[in-house]
Amino acid sequence: MAFIKTSDKFLEINSCDLQHLYGSRSQYKYDNRLDYGIHYILKGSCTIEDKGERILVEAGEIYIYYPDEDQFYFYSEHVETEVFYINFVGTGCEAVLRELGFFGKRVVKVGVSERAKDLLIEMVHEYYAKRPMWGINCASLFCQALATLARNVIQEENNITAPLHSSVDGVIRYMHTHYGENNSLEFYANMCHLSVGRFSHIFKATTGMSPKQYMTKVKVDSAVYMLKNRPFSIAKIAEMIGVFDPNYFCRLIK
Repeated sequence: MAFIKTSDKFLEINSCDLQHLYGSRSQYKYDNRLDYGIHYILKGSCTIEDKGERILVEAGEIYIYYPDEDQFYFYSEHVETEVFYINFVGTGCEAVLRELGFFGKRVVKVGVSERAKDLLIEMVHEYYAKRPMWGINCASLFCQALATLARNVIQEENNITAPLHSSVDGVIRYMHTHYGENNSLEFYANMCHLSVGRFSHIFKATTGMSPKQYMTKVKVDSAVYMLKNRPFSIAKIAEMIGVFDPNYFCRLIK
């Protein structure tokens, strides 16, 4: 059966679907499954059993099962529930979950995300349509959905609202299209109507780098690309990224 399948691929979807449950109790029990399982509750709730303890998982939460674990969970007939389930295997599963901050956790509050929902719906369609390259596309869509949910967790932990996230995205786009400018932190903070301290905190929570580090990376990446692909002199490229000291430019791109 599909659910006992393992894989030498980096990540492969064993089975997945979007379930709408109401009116009758739905109960599931599996012993020592070989794959990972993630269930994402969009609406309603689910009760899982973990080491003899029953845990109620609610909308906006995921629960995770790991290989070789017994699984027991059920959905009440009195609660209208909408849930994605994804069973997956592969050599990279643990690494992906660790990168996202999910590995080792049973239940994670991730919020209800329309973008993640859309990605998972597309993944389910790909899985059942079985068009060319469906496997790699399913894995890609699944990882995108998980990354979206992990980002939601980070934003919630850092009190980053959707408007603030959108403002920082605007700054990031500006940096990539105006890499020749040497703007101050105040300039970017004003774009978001934030103090310098608050802007720097949100920016680092979003990108993993300070604004200065990020802008330097954008300049370096742009310079390296032009050195490889454009017929410009080193002095011209340095000027284009806003660096007017040739010695500093050479140190920057080493």
